[in-house]
Amino acid sequence: MSWGCVLLRLPPDLPAGVDFEWPADLVVPPVGPPAEIEAALSAAFPGQRHQGGQSAVETPDGLVLLDYDSCDDDGLATYVGVTCGGSAAAMEAIRLACEALGLRGLDSQTGQILDFGPATAESAKAFRDFRDRALGGCDQSSQA
Repeated sequence: MSWGCVLLRLPPDLPAGVDFEWPADLVVPPVGPPAEIEAALSAAFPGQRHQGGQSAVETPDGLVLLDYDSCDDDGLATYVGVTCGGSAAAMEAIRLACEALGLRGLDSQTGQILDFGPATAESAKAFRDFRDRALGGCDQSSQA
């Protein structure tokens, strides 16, 4: 089971960490060419695996997988998909990826823009709690 989000080129004036009404006329531009995304992520996370439209960033609590191979007709990645275990270390890696790419994260669980503060931490904790219950009490302490 994985916690997930998508990284998008969202306007900076959309509020993070709260529910809000999406503008009806919002058009989200593509992220960019996969090669440029890979180069930016390689610079942000040196020594990690970056190839074929995917990056795998190792954190102390597990992998953060970033996928950017879903492209439009012009060959531009429309988003960066992220899956991870929902740990604090994973959230920091996602924050760094957003910073490196000039993107904002959209929480797949809540539909909120990631604030990398209390709302994001609460969402990740809710996921970890659900995962641990669903897996029958397996020890997932390394994901906290």
